[in-house]
Amino acid sequence: MRGQNILPCKGRGTAAGGGGVFPAGNPSTLLRRAPLPVPGRMLALVALLGLAACDAPPRAPVAGPEARKLVDTATLAYADCIVKGAEAAPLGQSPGLVVAQVVRDCAPRREALARAIESFHALGNPSFTPERTALVAEASIQQLEPQIRNDAIAAYVSRALPAEKAE
Repeated sequence: MRGQNILPCKGRGTAAGGGGVFPAGNPSTLLRRAPLPVPGRMLALVALLGLAACDAPPRAPVAGPEARKLVDTATLAYADCIVKGAEAAPLGQSPGLVVAQVVRDCAPRREALARAIESFHALGNPSFTPERTALVAEASIQQLEPQIRNDAIAAYVSRALPAEKAE
């Protein structure tokens, strides 16, 4: 019986070339060769067009961008407090002393910035302890402060120079 077909089918052979149910070669080629009937194509096209016409489902608001805006706003508020404080300080004092006093006066804005940075950082790193998050916030502020202080000193000195020339 070897090599003979139990169920002979005219025009069909096994993968080995003998008779059988599947055509010679890979049985999945039958699926690739057979085109969809016209009504099936139309149905598939209508289904795809229907899906394309649907709006995407509304996305839930994400906390990250809102927290980032709060950090940006708090950073600008802190920097403005220091620079404007230096611009409004009375002339005739050492610029370093003036800016140091202005930085102390802007401590509430600095605390608000630290809280905003902590909440933003906690979103991305929920496994961090509150102490570690506070350290990250402090390090972030320490990266910003030299530039803010330099801007405040420049604002104070640029205002003091024309006053000295007038004397």
